[in-house]
Amino acid sequence: PAVTMPVIVIVAASSFKILGLWLGPEIAQYWHWSVVGFVPIIASQFFLLPAMNLVDKPAAYVKNNKFSAIQTLLALTAGTVLCIFYGAFGFICANAATSLLLFEQRYRNIADALKVDYRKCRRKALMIAVPNIVVLTLMLAFHTNLNELSLANYSIAVMGILIACMLAMLFGALEADERKLLKNVVLQGAWRNHG
Repeated sequence: PAVTMPVIVIVAASSFKILGLWLGPEIAQYWHWSVVGFVPIIASQFFLLPAMNLVDKPAAYVKNNKFSAIQTLLALTAGTVLCIFYGAFGFICANAATSLLLFEQRYRNIADALKVDYRKCRRKALMIAVPNIVVLTLMLAFHTNLNELSLANYSIAVMGILIACMLAMLFGALEADERKLLKNVVLQGAWRNHG
């Protein structure tokens, strides 16, 4: 999540410009749908990726699946109700909200099953999430100003924000051994591509 979250956040916050260039202004007006529908759902799934390690832990695996089923049922119920009043945007909001509603219980279940310190995991998750939420909020607050920039200046501004955010994650959220592991993964990938 420390590596992927900044990219997800910045792409979502830039969606007005991206959609405008790609699909035209008629579609670009729905850019806020991608922010609400995309960020919470995808981000929560990245944090819950360790659930793949529960395959050999049947009790925790079944519990995790129950949480998923409850979340799906809540999303469909809330989405149907909100859709009546707010249309498609209500359905998207319901899905985003329910993806976060049971997040803590699912995260704790995974941590307990894998016998890792839940409080440490939670602190790490907050160290990753909070700066990205701040970046997303600032980019949304100033999205009108950003969109007035030329494409070249916009690209430079967004790349600058992304690099700053990635550096903050690298030195703020990751520990020394995690930075070393990331460096090895990047170098191995670069070596394979070069070879």
